[in-house]
Amino acid sequence: MLKSHESKYWEWVEVCFYDVNDDTSIAVDRFLKYGKISKALDCLYFMLSSNFKVDTNQCLRVLFSINSSKLIKEYEPSINKIVELIRYLQEHSFVEDEILYNKIERRYLILFYKKNITNLKPKYIELKLANDAQFFCRIIRVINYYYYRNGDPSRSKSKETMSFIASILPNILLEWSIPPGTLKDGTFQPERFKEWIKTVKDLCKKPRYYEEAMFYLAHVLVYAPSDPDGLWIHRDIASFLNQKEEETLREYYNIAISNSRNIIIVYLTGKQERLPIEELQNKAEEAEKAGFFRLAQTIRNVASKYK
Repeated sequence: MLKSHESKYWEWVEVCFYDVNDDTSIAVDRFLKYGKISKALDCLYFMLSSNFKVDTNQCLRVLFSINSSKLIKEYEPSINKIVELIRYLQEHSFVEDEILYNKIERRYLILFYKKNITNLKPKYIELKLANDAQFFCRIIRVINYYYYRNGDPSRSKSKETMSFIASILPNILLEWSIPPGTLKDGTFQPERFKEWIKTVKDLCKKPRYYEEAMFYLAHVLVYAPSDPDGLWIHRDIASFLNQKEEETLREYYNIAISNSRNIIIVYLTGKQERLPIEELQNKAEEAEKAGFFRLAQTIRNVASKYK
């Protein structure tokens, strides 16, 4: 009897998780089969919240089935559930990096734009930025095209869609916290960093591209790793920042440090205002002792703003 009415059953049945002590993967399959994406999402979110085993493929199928262009309008009540599915996939190594980057994070860019709501970072987009200089340069060109020219930067997408994407990208780059040359396991490789820099300089020779690239590069270098010998910043990154010809980069690095969250929070409290100043002064002294005089002066310039 149920077999002949199966489609109607799964289309109309309500989702209730009262006293459920087993997973709901069968229900997820049925809801997906009959196009009830929101109910499949409810089931997966319940399984995550209850620490049941979650099928990665089902997570992907649900996320692929949601029309991301209508995310805010049609799925606003379920955004938190979508975010937790994406976070689960990011934190587990079951899925290939390229799928997470290309089919999940790019698809749900708007959620990273609304970071104040979702607290979600585009982990694999950031990794790609750190390891693919050409990708970084393509983003710089899209941003530049959108803000400084009229017209459609891509024939394959509507002007409206590209404008929306381009408006999100600056936020992605400003929140980027994985420095170039950093691998997935967090290891920093100086040679990869140097090659990344060389490629960016080759591809961003036009002044407007170079300025834009240096602005965002300076912001991510605030997250530079320490050196194995104990210096607070890796010597290869410090050496690059210290080069005479990198005055523009140092100016933007000054801005990036000033805009960093720690300084702003302490500055507003008043009572502990001098703590970051002392920290900056110590860093400047260490940099100077290591021979990075221009970098040291840049950091002192930041500290002087908060005296």
